[in-house]
This record gives sequence, C-alpha cells and structure tokens, in this order.
Amino acid sequence: MKQCIEDLQKLGMNGNEAKVYISLLRINPVTGYQLSKETGIRRSVIYDVLQRLIDLGAVYRIEKDPVKYVPVPYDKFLDTLKRDFDHSIDSVRTALDQASFSFTREYIYYIKGAHNVRSEIRLMIENAERELMLELWEEQTQEVRPLLRRAEKRGVKIFTTMFSDSPVDLPGHIYYHDESMPLHVVENRLRGQHTLVVRDNQEVLIGKMLQDDNSWAVITRDPALCMVAREFIIHDITILMMTREFGHEKLMQVLMTNPDMHGIILDRFTGGIEQHFAAVARQAS
Repeated sequence: MKQCIEDLQKLGMNGNEAKVYISLLRINPVTGYQLSKETGIRRSVIYDVLQRLIDLGAVYRIEKDPVKYVPVPYDKFLDTLKRDFDHSIDSVRTALDQASFSFTREYIYYIKGAHNVRSEIRLMIENAERELMLELWEEQTQEVRPLLRRAEKRGVKIFTTMFSDSPVDLPGHIYYHDESMPLHVVENRLRGQHTLVVRDNQEVLIGKMLQDDNSWAVITRDPALCMVAREFIIHDITILMMTREFGHEKLMQVLMTNPDMHGIILDRFTGGIEQHFAAVARQAS
C-alpha cells in the first residue's frame, strides 16, 4: 500500500490523510480513538485529519454515540476527484487561453530521471494532433503502445524507427534498425539507448535512457531544432528503406569503399564498429 499512499498524496492528500483513508477502507465504521490506535496518529491530530477527509469528499461521519467514520467507496471518491480535477484543468486552460502571455518557443528545457523522461514522452504522444515521428527501443514499446493506438484513432500519422531484434506490435509505419546494424553495436557507440520524439513538427524531445536513473532529455519548441530532428528521422527512414530494398551488403560496400563516406562516418565510430563493417564488407566482396 506504500505506492497507493504516495499516489493519493499526488492527488492532494497529505501522508496522514492517505494513511487514515486506507485504514478506513480496511476497517469501518470506527471511532476517531480507534483510528488513532490503528494508524499511530495522535488523538490530538486525528480529528483534524478526519475533518479534512470529510471536506475532500473521502469520508462520511456517522452521527452516533460515539461518532464513527466510514470511507466513501474508493470508486465513487476517485470518480468525483477526477471530475473535479478535469473541470479545474478546463477552467484554468480557458482562462489562460483568454489571457495575453508572451511565450518564448526557443527555450530548451533539460530534464533528468527515467520517470520524468517517460512522463514527457507520454504527454507528447497524448497531445499529438497530426503527426508523430519517433525513434524508440523495444523496451519502451509496452508503455507507449496504448497511447499510440489512441493517437492513431485520433487521426495522427505515426512513423517509428525501432531498435528491436524482433517485430513489435505498434500502430503506424515501423522501420527496424536491426536491418542495418547490430543493436548492441549501436547501444555501445551511443553509450545508452537514445530516444527521439517529434510532435506535429512543433515540439521535440531528444533523450537517452540509461540503466540507472541518469536518464535525461532535452525538450524544445524551437522551429529550427524541430525541423532538424524531423529531418533526422526522415533520413533514418530513407536509409532503412534503401537497406531493405538493395540489401545490407550493398550499403556496406558503399560505406567502406567511398573515401568521403569512410571519413565522415566510419572514422568517428568506436567500440568495435569498424571491425563489424569490415567483416560485412569482406563477406560482400
């Protein structure tokens, strides 16, 4: 129940209120004295906590002798909370839309932590209206799949370049990076799993998901950076389509034999990728 208490706190309760509400769901009806013993909250505090829960619409007070308390059924309480929250969001949005604010789109925001990065990705997918272009790894598919399906139902066009060794169940157009380069080579070269999301050519997230919580991302609505990120994904899709059409070996021959491509691409790679390309080129010849 620790996670449930933490989530209730995010919805507006403090720690004592969440603890009391959970206790009431387990045991009811009870007096304030019984709740104090059950939760370890002092009697001088417990009645203020109960009154706050009554005000929140989470608890009923039964006027008996002695007075007892019962919880509002959690489904009813959560539905009410959601309606009130949605109404407040709509009200604030309307007020802000009608106000005059200056907003500099060129800012670049830096966020850290896997939870925060995933939250921003979810938000961008949910806010998409016309187009989503993404670069994702297989580990991310389970979380984004239902969001992308809802986006597709809204009419959003979805293009995803996917780092995966096997087919994934995602809506939209999918292009697999494993056709051009082993995934462990990519991850080793990039020192992590990079992620890219472009929403409606208006907002872009560029991030890296790491094993620990050093994951990070930058987010911006700068038009130039949105254009560059979108073109980057289009370029990736083009290369992957060419690889699929003409074969991996032919592409490797071009990369290994053209001096310009060798200097631009191969010479900057580390982590054994030169050996990988050289081996493929030998096979092709």
